Amino acid sequence: MDNQRRFWFLGGALFFAVLGQYFLFQKDLSWTLGPGLAFFLTAILLFIAPGSNKLSYPLPQGRLSSKAEWTGAVLTGLLALFFRLYHIQSVPPGMTVEETFWSWLGSNVSASHWAEYYPTGLAGTFADVPCLASLWFHLFKPSHLSFSLFYVFLSMLSFPLGYFFFRELSGPATALLTLWFWAVMQWHVSLSRNGHPAITILIYILGALLFHRLAWKQGKIFFWVLAGVFLGLGFYAYPAFRACLLLLPLFLFYEYRLDPSQRRFPLVRVLLLLTVFFAVSGNCWIAMWNQQHWITGTTKDNNFVGRQVVEEKSLRPLWRNISQTLLAFQRTGSYSTQENIPSHRLLDDVTGVLSTLGFFLAAWRWRERKYFYAIVGVTVLSFPCLLSDQPLHTSRMLGVAPFVAYLAALAAIEIWERTASSRIARKLTLGLGIGAALLGVSENFKTYFVDRPQNEACWREAGVAPMKTGQAIAGLGDQYEYYLSPTFFGQYTVLFLGHSQIGHLHFLDTPGCFHYLSPPPERGLFFILQEGRTGVLKVLQGLYPGGVTEKLMDPWSRPYLYFFSVPAEACSPSRFFPLDPARSWKGTYWTSNAQPVLTQSDPVLNYSYRDDFPVKNASSLRVEWLGTLHPEKVGLYHFLMVASDHTKAEMEVNGKKVAALANQEAGFSMERKDYRVVIRYQREGGFESVFHLAWKPPGADHYEIVPPEALK
Repeated sequence: MDNQRRFWFLGGALFFAVLGQYFLFQKDLSWTLGPGLAFFLTAILLFIAPGSNKLSYPLPQGRLSSKAEWTGAVLTGLLALFFRLYHIQSVPPGMTVEETFWSWLGSNVSASHWAEYYPTGLAGTFADVPCLASLWFHLFKPSHLSFSLFYVFLSMLSFPLGYFFFRELSGPATALLTLWFWAVMQWHVSLSRNGHPAITILIYILGALLFHRLAWKQGKIFFWVLAGVFLGLGFYAYPAFRACLLLLPLFLFYEYRLDPSQRRFPLVRVLLLLTVFFAVSGNCWIAMWNQQHWITGTTKDNNFVGRQVVEEKSLRPLWRNISQTLLAFQRTGSYSTQENIPSHRLLDDVTGVLSTLGFFLAAWRWRERKYFYAIVGVTVLSFPCLLSDQPLHTSRMLGVAPFVAYLAALAAIEIWERTASSRIARKLTLGLGIGAALLGVSENFKTYFVDRPQNEACWREAGVAPMKTGQAIAGLGDQYEYYLSPTFFGQYTVLFLGHSQIGHLHFLDTPGCFHYLSPPPERGLFFILQEGRTGVLKVLQGLYPGGVTEKLMDPWSRPYLYFFSVPAEACSPSRFFPLDPARSWKGTYWTSNAQPVLTQSDPVLNYSYRDDFPVKNASSLRVEWLGTLHPEKVGLYHFLMVASDHTKAEMEVNGKKVAALANQEAGFSMERKDYRVVIRYQREGGFESVFHLAWKPPGADHYEIVPPEALK
């Protein structure tokens, strides 16, 4: 095939790949999937067509000078650092409890607690993060910034290991391109910044692979030992690392059977690697034996797709996993707001196109080392999602990220080499490459730093309220006794940030918090309430008129957190706001059809969280509230009972059922007289429990929680 036809093949491959990418990322239009896949298939066939890759002027691997290589590596490393440090204290805006838990645990594992933590804590998965965190937070005070920098530091440790590993496979040019694709990949940036414990698996995977490759290349025992150490340490990390156990046998197979330069299998050295591995990971194996958890170690997350296959008696669940995992890169990604904009694809357009072409190029040339390692790495490290009942799980697939970048780099180098015979084609390729690089950077930047902060779901589930709660406690220190709504009490983010006041944190329960509270003489009272608990806040404001209310507003100008502070000199409750049981709802609580488990007076019906209810941890809950309303104004009152899913609610006024179901308005004309009201609430199943009784009196323009003053 002459050079001109080769250029037409290459141009056609890139054209159809871009066209396929254009159709694939339009996930909201279901009909675009078929054309997108068809165009990509055409691009792949043109890219690997027989004869299209017979190069006249291949790019020598040693073409880059040492100065150019290290300059490129440093600049790319700085780019990676920029993407992980830019607006680090505002994006993401908070700290989620799942991520903060490991840092909170680590901050408590001080020198005096190691002996207590060691027997159990160091025996299972995730133990690496608390151990590393214990060292980090021994040096740095726990805060949002130090928390974020800790995970950024861990994420950056994997870059030099990855660079040298891919450099050993394909030379400095490909390694630099791999580093660049990886540095700006918003998928990795997201998990680097939000504190996910999966970020450490790349350190162990790439460390084990790098030293395994050096061990084969140089034959030094030192490298075999280091490979075993990294492999063993990875067993204490996020469970997705364990797919790496399948990688090394396959790479051993390649080095011995497919590489003609290998003459003898190094049995003694491999046994040394295994000995070191089992010595380092021994505690974890013992724990797995004792608890019979062989996939994820000492956790209970054994969600294997085989269970669904057996239940459905079909391989369709496995096929769904494969298809969803493949489409996650370029069409529909994870729905988890903690790891991704819901359903947003994992890759930008440039990386998506090149990694797809690179994958099939590697499959076509699988006998060459650099391609064999690439195709096996991507495939095996996808197993945690492919074999899971939750395939769209970004963190479980994190091990794939650097290999995806490597595939994109292989394709980019291939394109560059195929244009070596034409100066015009080279200039055009260089121009397109620079444009593609800028496009990739801008897309990743926009996705993470522009689109994600503007996504309401991402903001609301980013753990902003717990973080602000912990920061307020840490900042105010010894001035107050702190009463936290149940959603914040005992929450790990609050404990992590507010650890200095751990002995002064109290559970804000109703109606207990409405009675006289007597803090130490030098301390005031500080109440923290989550979004929606305006009824409880109003009662507290009436009880302590000397208090100060602060509302924290979200980016959409809605309050999401309330601080109510009462200075020490204003802590005596108001004589003009007696908590009369007559001005309360008589609440009777059942957890079954038997006798009630609790009867109490509830001044307001204002529950925003399952533990706001006085009955905790009940799988089912039934409540009947009795009260007497005596409205001040005559006219039409609108009532609204706000409740969560899996609930029923009804309202009776003077024995007449009002047409008011949960989350539906109901109007009722009232005069200045007594109205006997019965509220019935029932929850069966579900996780959340929410209930608010709100009304809109005549002339009012918004709903508010029915206050105690309206009761008689």
